[in-house]
Amino acid sequence: MVACETIELTSTETYLREGAQDQLVCEASERLLSAGAEAVVVAGAAVAGIAHRLAPLIPAPIVDGIGCAVGQAEYLVRLGLRQGQPGRRPKTESDFCGVSPELVSRLTG
Repeated sequence: MVACETIELTSTETYLREGAQDQLVCEASERLLSAGAEAVVVAGAAVAGIAHRLAPLIPAPIVDGIGCAVGQAEYLVRLGLRQGQPGRRPKTESDFCGVSPELVSRLTG
């Protein structure tokens, strides 16, 4: 990850009107690409679906985070994997590899 940008939505109208964020996302994308990013991921309800509309305007891949999450969930369902064991959590430090002691402590409670 090269950088992260947040766009400011100043009103409910800006949030609700389709296309209101287009210019903001294009400008943020330009800054990210100038910083060395090779792709742009847009995330959040306010920009759901915007990637497809702006793809012709941005000279790099632009990916919709919500669309990716939905696609991944659909793919996992198609795989037909059985559910994991409810409530199973690693119990000891030996259940972890490459995890900081602080995080292990929080996960093992």
